[in-house]
Amino acid sequence: MLTELAKHLRRLLSEPSNDADLAEFLDFLDVKILDISSSDDAGQQQRDFEEELQVIFNEDVDYSRSQQAEIFLQTLLHARPILSFTSFIATWFDLLLRPALRDPRLSSSAVEHAKQFVIESLEGGGDKLEIVTNFRRRLLDLFLLDVFNESSGEDILEWAQLGEDQKEKHLWWKSNLEDILVGYGLLQPEELMDVMNDCFTTPSSRLQILILLDSLVAHPSFIDISAKLFTHPFLSSIFRSLEVDNSSTVCAVELALLIKILPAAAIKAYEPLKDALPRLFGILGRVLCWKSYTGRNMQDSKVPYSELLDYDDTGLLEKIEKKELEDDIEDFKANWQAKLRIKEDLDWKRLERTFDMSTSSLPVPRQFFTFLYFLFPCNTVKFLRQPSAFLQESYVDSPWTVGWEDALDDLQIRTAGSLLLRTHVLHPSILSQDAISELAASDHWSSYDISRIVGECMMLDSYMASQANRCGGDSYGAPLSERQGLGLSGDITMTQTPTVRAAQLDTPPLHQRRISLHDLIATSAALKSGADINVSDKSPVWPSILFTPPPSTAPSRSSSVDPSMDTAPASPTDEIRMPTQVKETIAGLQREVLLLRTELNFELWLKRENVQHIGRLHQDGVKTKNAELQQQRLQNRLRDYRKELVRLKEKEKSQQDEAVLRKQTYDEWNEDLSSKNRELREQKNSEIAKANILRSTNVDLEAHLAAQGKLLDDAQNRVFQLETQIKQDAPKVQRLRDYEKRIEQLTAMHRMWNKDISLYNEQSKEMSELISEHQKMKQRVEAYEKAQEDAEEAARASQRRIQALEANLCAAERSADPYRPNVNVMQMLTLQAAEQNALAKSNSALLRENEGLREEMDELRATLEVLQAQSSGIRGLVRPEGLISLLS
Repeated sequence: MLTELAKHLRRLLSEPSNDADLAEFLDFLDVKILDISSSDDAGQQQRDFEEELQVIFNEDVDYSRSQQAEIFLQTLLHARPILSFTSFIATWFDLLLRPALRDPRLSSSAVEHAKQFVIESLEGGGDKLEIVTNFRRRLLDLFLLDVFNESSGEDILEWAQLGEDQKEKHLWWKSNLEDILVGYGLLQPEELMDVMNDCFTTPSSRLQILILLDSLVAHPSFIDISAKLFTHPFLSSIFRSLEVDNSSTVCAVELALLIKILPAAAIKAYEPLKDALPRLFGILGRVLCWKSYTGRNMQDSKVPYSELLDYDDTGLLEKIEKKELEDDIEDFKANWQAKLRIKEDLDWKRLERTFDMSTSSLPVPRQFFTFLYFLFPCNTVKFLRQPSAFLQESYVDSPWTVGWEDALDDLQIRTAGSLLLRTHVLHPSILSQDAISELAASDHWSSYDISRIVGECMMLDSYMASQANRCGGDSYGAPLSERQGLGLSGDITMTQTPTVRAAQLDTPPLHQRRISLHDLIATSAALKSGADINVSDKSPVWPSILFTPPPSTAPSRSSSVDPSMDTAPASPTDEIRMPTQVKETIAGLQREVLLLRTELNFELWLKRENVQHIGRLHQDGVKTKNAELQQQRLQNRLRDYRKELVRLKEKEKSQQDEAVLRKQTYDEWNEDLSSKNRELREQKNSEIAKANILRSTNVDLEAHLAAQGKLLDDAQNRVFQLETQIKQDAPKVQRLRDYEKRIEQLTAMHRMWNKDISLYNEQSKEMSELISEHQKMKQRVEAYEKAQEDAEEAARASQRRIQALEANLCAAERSADPYRPNVNVMQMLTLQAAEQNALAKSNSALLRENEGLREEMDELRATLEVLQAQSSGIRGLVRPEGLISLLS
């Protein structure tokens, strides 16, 4: 069976085939798969089938032919019921899936099948959980190490040397890996977050992890898993990075990421968001007072930096610049970074910088502030009043060795926050709520969606709305400060576009392409404004002038120094191969591209949510318009009804007047008829009255006669009936009288019976009492007898003692002097005699009492016998035999 299937598959792979042949093979494969699944030795056949597939793939599949890969992917898709997920992880990922995901020539359906295989393998578990966990970590490592890294200078140089085909493969591989991880994250977010959290501890991987997470957050289905993300420890790691990392690039990407997460968290995870709110305010405070540093002023004795532009010694310029920059950084570390040190128990590796460049822009907190101000306006204002005190009251631990009051600059936070508040309209909740009641409203955002929150949030930012209106008309005609997004006060912490050195781009040769920093800034401003732009898919070619050191120009040192800047000495080969300013230019362009891409992704996300919000508003507008049309129709109908009502009222009034006239005519005619009818009725009544009088007189007489006859007949009948009844009831009356006499006798006997019964009951009660007293007396007599026996025994013992004492006395008297009396012996004898007399009296008293008790016991026995004799056959004063004879 497997041989036939293998021949069919080999023929399909070796020869050009059409869709009909492929469909025929897949039908044949489905039948074989069903036979293998239903067989008795299914496990062995599955292993044989998988081994045969591996042999066929190794021998007959050529990677250069994309059609073979598609056919084999179709084969694996139909064989999926009998293939385990471990086989895809251990075998097919390296053999087929990974090359297929790298090949852009494959059809979209084949690529989707390969992605689905990988995602289903990641979902496996059970006893193979460790294999799935390692595979999950391997995929993330591939995304971090095997794809193009935007933050790596080596990758960008290697990327510039690649051909278009290689670039397309790398981009395709990265896109497919990202789709797989995002798709798996939507299905099992917690497992993916665990791996991302482990990799996030490595500083060099944080930017790529954030880019991957941004793709996951930007997915339309992210709101379904937003609660799991916000409660996962990975988000706490992102908070920690925002709190302590010194890379402004990572901070900007993380702020854009948090802005996307906040609306979903407010809807699905309000309680965790409320708990994390103090940390969010701490992050806002850290960004608002992000430490900027400016290089030291040159001493008068030294040559000014601007005068070095006339020298041709480029190496000397680079050495001077490098030396001054290192001195500035050392001073900066001694003054500020030494003060803010991370606690050792956090075990956190700080990311100092992402790109090797001497200057860097500060992160922009405007949009992050706007979302926090929209969601929690009262708490935001409360934080801006006293930042350090707010964090301490919220029991937020400082990640530094010092407290919040030393780590944050409250004055700078209040100043920057006031500038931001001036560009926002007043939030309505500030007038009706306070900080406590605002947090207690947990169901306020449950009826919202993300697009509504984003739309209403953007309405609060009056500055961005005005900038959009100005840039929408002419983005390039506005001044440079406006196109860069600077506020009216020129505060650099509000919105600042990164600055990149041009490196002799002002006068390029005619055959090279001109790159303008102003174009980059204008493009960024146009993206922020939301104006319509045309995006070109053609990849720009970097001019070779970037890799040629300038002959006599040094970069400007007037820009602010990023706190994350920590210049590391470059290797001698790198210095020979590439000048410092070129590396800084490349790093600056990389950073600018990354930030622009982040802004573009954010603007696309914002545009999607705004489109949804606009669609919802359009639906509401359509519903409102329909309601207005319906209301207008109802008003028109109401107007017609009112006109009809007026006409009907006028008609009713005319009919009422006519009815009044007719009623008057009818009343007159009715009065004439009533008068005539009254006369005739009076005449008729008089005649009827006379006839009635005569008729009543005749009727009364006839009735009187009939009544008398009837009474007579009734009296006769009654007399006869009474006589008959008397004769019939005579025996009964006699018997009734006898019964009455007997009843009286029985009643008297019943009274006597009741009296005897009550007497019997009293005697029974008395007998029971006597029995109980008898028992008590019996027990008492027994006690007395026992006491008497004890007394007799004591008397006998005393008698024996007396005799012993008398014998001792006699012996003592015989042995003692006859003339010396023994006083003690005499007293002892006296006491013994008194004790003997007392015992004799007590014995006699007990005997008398015993005799009395015996007499009482005899009396009680006699009484008990009498009562038993009475209760044996007699009840009361009358015997049953006498009662029966009396009744008969």
